[in-house]
Amino acid sequence: MSYPKILNGKGEVMHVNPQTHLVKTSGDKSPLTDVDRMDHSEVLQSSSLYLGEVEVAEKSAAGGKRFSGSWYKGIIVPALYWSVRHLPLFVAMLPIYFVIGLLHLLYIVPGNSLRESIESLCKLAKHKGYAYKPRKVYRQYLVNIQYILKYYLMLYRDGVDAVQSFIEISPADVEKL
Repeated sequence: MSYPKILNGKGEVMHVNPQTHLVKTSGDKSPLTDVDRMDHSEVLQSSSLYLGEVEVAEKSAAGGKRFSGSWYKGIIVPALYWSVRHLPLFVAMLPIYFVIGLLHLLYIVPGNSLRESIESLCKLAKHKGYAYKPRKVYRQYLVNIQYILKYYLMLYRDGVDAVQSFIEISPADVEKL
């Protein structure tokens, strides 16, 4: 039986059994095991892709590690979705507040790529005659992200009616949502 093929990070062809989501490299003659199991795969479609679509697969326990990123996401993401649905908004937002607060503190860390990007943007604006303070732009950027995530959670939990007073949505877009 021929299985769909994907390339792994080493450029090797991986054969995927769509029923069991088990994978192995083309040169590997060993039987498939649970360590080879694919946790998640998606077909991404876009006109900008050469073939129009690509299958992307995520393998848990990559490299034989017990605690991979997939393992953490398998626990954290469902917990976050549950908290968004069943806890008060403030409590569901606590992880976001924590990350945003951490990013505020990281402003003072040398080599912070977000800080360097904002400083570069402020320098570009200065050449055009605008004067922006990088620290103020950095803080406003983080505040904007915080509110975007808050409104997204409200939209996810309670629907369009919950956020309609905060944002402007055309009637055609409301029907799409």
